[in-house]
Amino acid sequence: MTAPRLHPWPPRAGTPARVTPHVVHLLAPNAHMWTWEGTNTWLVGSDQTRRCAVVDPGTRDPAHHRAVMDAAAGRGWSIDTVLVTHGHVDHLDGADEIAAATGAPVRGRGTRPGEVPLRDGELIDLGDVRIEVVATPGHTDDSTAFHIPADACVLSGDTVLHRRSSAIEGSLSGFLRSAARLRALARTAVLLPGHGPAVEDAAGVLDRVVNLRRGQAEQVRACLDRGVTGEDAVLADLYPGLPSARMPAARMLVRSLLQHAESSKEGNPS
Repeated sequence: MTAPRLHPWPPRAGTPARVTPHVVHLLAPNAHMWTWEGTNTWLVGSDQTRRCAVVDPGTRDPAHHRAVMDAAAGRGWSIDTVLVTHGHVDHLDGADEIAAATGAPVRGRGTRPGEVPLRDGELIDLGDVRIEVVATPGHTDDSTAFHIPADACVLSGDTVLHRRSSAIEGSLSGFLRSAARLRALARTAVLLPGHGPAVEDAAGVLDRVVNLRRGQAEQVRACLDRGVTGEDAVLADLYPGLPSARMPAARMLVRSLLQHAESSKEGNPS
């Protein structure tokens, strides 16, 4: 089977494109400094059973919702379930609207009221295609990837992106374990991320990000060894003059790095 690609990039928002036999891509119209050209929305469906799942409905934009539902209807698919890779609004915000329009449940690993929980390793059976739920905490605690073995691809959310490292809001230790898990899957599957085009050199990208994060963890340990302690002091030491717009993400990263350093000190390294 030809490896899935998202080229040319970026596509026009709301224009569906089949990227594998069972996966259709639409770009949400929510471009921003944190979302790049927009959030990737996916339809995973079966031409045999005519059932599909919507993954990451994206923005609360009626035009995008219509584009998603029209893309499903145009292939004769009914929307059975709405899946979210994590609880950030740029991935989740359209979920309730599509669920209300279709009667499909919203499923994720978060704690939103009314959300039907996903279990790590669970198989979502759509007929001739199955979606395997893969817990990938790190970017957020509830981050989840969706492995589609029949199409040799993984919808990886924001755990790994194409051109730059994703933020770490959850556990760095968790992220390192998740990266190892995705790297193993990437031996036989292309990663389709939450933003940007397909990650075709997934092993190389994951190795780069893991090395970056391990290097940052060493920087924090060096700060602590020099007596620079506390979130604010370490943040100022590592990122002097950081623009205010990037401060929240840097603060979350430093918090995770400090927790990782404390865990390692207690004898629980990743």
